[in-house]
Amino acid sequence: MLIEKGTPEKEKDLPESSIRQKTKGKEREEDPDNPSQTEGEESEKEERVEDLSLSFLEEHLRLSYEKIKAHNSILQNPLAKSLLRTQVPPNLSPLGLPTYDGTSDPTDHLSTFMLKMQLINAADVYLCKAFPVTFGGQCRTLYTSLPEGIIEKFEQFATLFSSNFASQRIRKLAISALINCK
Repeated sequence: MLIEKGTPEKEKDLPESSIRQKTKGKEREEDPDNPSQTEGEESEKEERVEDLSLSFLEEHLRLSYEKIKAHNSILQNPLAKSLLRTQVPPNLSPLGLPTYDGTSDPTDHLSTFMLKMQLINAADVYLCKAFPVTFGGQCRTLYTSLPEGIIEKFEQFATLFSSNFASQRIRKLAISALINCK
């Protein structure tokens, strides 16, 4: 039974047990004793809820995948697997090495690192594992962006480090260079 808009007397005549619902711009009476009237609408609602649930799950999955991808890039290690398998003895300590952030002379940092590691007779594998601990800022970012497994020995690591931060090297000028300045 359709209800005409603006006719309150007809709305009053409806039985108390009936439910009024708007569909497609029209109001109609639904009989709660006859569920067949609302089955189509209920299935539409269920489909919408399922669609929303699927959309939510897909978005959650996408965000989780992006977090995992970002986390894996942080965990990616440029050291070769043979170096990573070697356990560092618990008594091996980097002796309070300074952090290198890429803004000072890399040769100075490398020399300081080598001198301190020589005090404890650190093997090549330990040099490779301890050196990245001294990285900070731009230097750490560069290190984590290196391809996985590229570093196999410390000599290679030191060369790679020095060449990447060569622009920060302090150049010593000879007296002749000062004489030629005008």
